[in-house]
Amino acid sequence: MASQINVSVAHNCGRIEAKRLLNAGIDATAERWGLVESWNDNVMTLTGSGKSEGVTSTVTVRNNSVDVIVNLPDAYDAYASVIESRVRNRIGELLVTAPAV
Repeated sequence: MASQINVSVAHNCGRIEAKRLLNAGIDATAERWGLVESWNDNVMTLTGSGKSEGVTSTVTVRNNSVDVIVNLPDAYDAYASVIESRVRNRIGELLVTAPAV
């Protein structure tokens, strides 16, 4: 059965700065995993291709958090907890470069 991962990472850098930080750092990650990204206002959509075929994700940048929903195909069910941890860590790494308020 397909899995859905929900991750929320709190931040204190504001929506505009959080979006800038994510946008600046997501390219290498998206390329590594074969994900195609697109933005619509403060929502990034990632769609898998190649080895990530069937993976879809939305990343919503809010004033105080970044909320991620990842939909995994059946083939990735066994790795859901590992993927969740990596998503949480990567978002945290990208946002840590923000200055403290």
